[in-house]
Amino acid sequence: MRARSILLSGLAPSVLAAAALLAATPLAAQTVDPKAAASAIASQLQGQVTGNVTSQTAPNTVPGYGGSDLPQGQYLANPNSLAGDGAVAAATSQPYAIVTNPNRPTVDTSTLGLSSAKQVESSPTSYTGIAGSSQGNCQPVPVSTGTASTYYDSCQIGTAEADSSFTCTIGWANQFTSAYQYTCHTSEWDIYNPYNNLTFFWGEVSDCGSFASQSSCTQVSQTKQPSQTTWPPGADIAVIFTQTDTTYNCGAQTNFGTSASSNYCINHSTLCFVPPPQDQAPGVPGAAYVGPIQTYQGSTVDNSDCQAKLTALPTGETCLQPSQVCVDASPTTRTINGVAVTHDCWQWQASYQCSTLSSANDCATLSAKSNCSFDHEVCLDSPQVGACQVKSEVYKCTTPTTSQTTQAYSCSGDVYCIDGSCTQLPTSPAPDLANALVAMNAMKDADQQFDANNLTIFDGDATGCHKPLFGLVNCCAGKVSGLLTGAAAATAAIGLASGNYAMLLGLATQFLALFMCSSEEIQLDVKDRMGLCHYVGEYCSEKALFVCTTERKSYCCYQSKLARVIQEQGRAQLGMDFGSPQSPNCTGFTVDQFSKLDLSKMDFSEVFADFTSAVSLPASLQTSAQIQQKVQAYYQTNGQGS
Repeated sequence: MRARSILLSGLAPSVLAAAALLAATPLAAQTVDPKAAASAIASQLQGQVTGNVTSQTAPNTVPGYGGSDLPQGQYLANPNSLAGDGAVAAATSQPYAIVTNPNRPTVDTSTLGLSSAKQVESSPTSYTGIAGSSQGNCQPVPVSTGTASTYYDSCQIGTAEADSSFTCTIGWANQFTSAYQYTCHTSEWDIYNPYNNLTFFWGEVSDCGSFASQSSCTQVSQTKQPSQTTWPPGADIAVIFTQTDTTYNCGAQTNFGTSASSNYCINHSTLCFVPPPQDQAPGVPGAAYVGPIQTYQGSTVDNSDCQAKLTALPTGETCLQPSQVCVDASPTTRTINGVAVTHDCWQWQASYQCSTLSSANDCATLSAKSNCSFDHEVCLDSPQVGACQVKSEVYKCTTPTTSQTTQAYSCSGDVYCIDGSCTQLPTSPAPDLANALVAMNAMKDADQQFDANNLTIFDGDATGCHKPLFGLVNCCAGKVSGLLTGAAAATAAIGLASGNYAMLLGLATQFLALFMCSSEEIQLDVKDRMGLCHYVGEYCSEKALFVCTTERKSYCCYQSKLARVIQEQGRAQLGMDFGSPQSPNCTGFTVDQFSKLDLSKMDFSEVFADFTSAVSLPASLQTSAQIQQKVQAYYQTNGQGS
């Protein structure tokens, strides 16, 4: 009975109660029906569970409570719908996508071996000691402390620019002067001799008076009317009458002409008379006033609309020369105040780009961070003329370190897995285990990341992000938002390998989508937080009017963190750099360059921290240790009796 009590002590209280009830019966053990006893215990447990689930306190007492009427019960009556619903759920299931992804890490089971299992099977008593004690074959693995990762962040000091724009119209100011117009007439009387075919002047009459001699009057037009020829009866000669109309514009409303007249003055002399009736002299009607008119004096450019808007700008705002577009070009000739005026374009629209410059400094927050220190300074003027107007202060920062909170153990024959490649650990972990594991993974990465077309190893991709200066928008968060580790890093790796952009949206810095950052920038954010990217530098990518308004940060991103570490430290060994921010050089090592690298002189602590966090010691080891501890504690409390 004591042995039975020991075994039952670890069971749930409900099971113990049922067992106690069964043990209290007066029947001997040989007469107990096992099936009946099991049925009685099951009935009691079923009733208790049903009562728990259907009670009002179930939501607070039952873990994972989903109600007494579970929706999965529908499949009992309609099992055929299970396959269809399962297919629908699989389409949106992230675990299903991970499991079915052909690019997921795999483990070659042929490398694992069954030596440990066979040893336990052949001699189970050799493994009954408590893990970590002298009785067992397990030894503690040194505690893994994650090495801080380095990143660069920047802020700006200098001149900030606030831009504005406006449009205005430019036209013509047409000048006119007022005048008083008069018309006068001159009639000429000529004689035509048909015998010699000659015409000679005989006389004239005019009502033009003194218009021609007046300084305030200007002749503007003169029109000669068609001649009229008559043949007086009984004469062998003809009389030709020709009238000329002359128009004057005068500055005053004074008629300097004469009245109507039919007196012809012979041959410009003072001998004047009225021709006989047979000569049909028409005379003149007299100078006449036509009326006031407008005289076109020319045009000047009218930009009063633009000048008014420029004057209304805030103090200190300056503008560039405007761009102009003709918006009214047809017809080119128009009648203005009764006068025909011609212009190739009658109106333009001018567009002004203006800005206000002010001093700005957003470095207070970054400079106050205890994990960041000033590294260098970059002038963002492009090109720089004189003193730098906007400079970027670059700080070198470190992410927080992480420490292993529970003790891990390695046992004889246990396996250590990295990215699907496993190896057996030695009985006593060697102090240079870190370098050995990194070197092993480096060789594996070198084989996987060898570009057969270009004959290079560890090729990277040049990428970047933009950050408007002195504003809230920042598409270059990266490691500033923290590293991606554990399950998040694994999910990100699958999303990058499969090209599933949707998987990355939930892992990227949250405000990137709010700022409408590009898909390239969101992928860079995830890659940088995974430790795959090397910061190359930054430069001015957009200048509005007078100063830089947007900077671009350039990165080289690689397929693995190990590749990035080898690139950084390998280029230092070979005297190579990553190019300029405007033209990053992210190419891999040539075979000759890679052969010259001394991996033993490289610091792989950052990478090894990831390896130790991913160590694949058998899960049963920890479970076995916990069972051993509980059994030992029981025997210490209750003694060794049966």
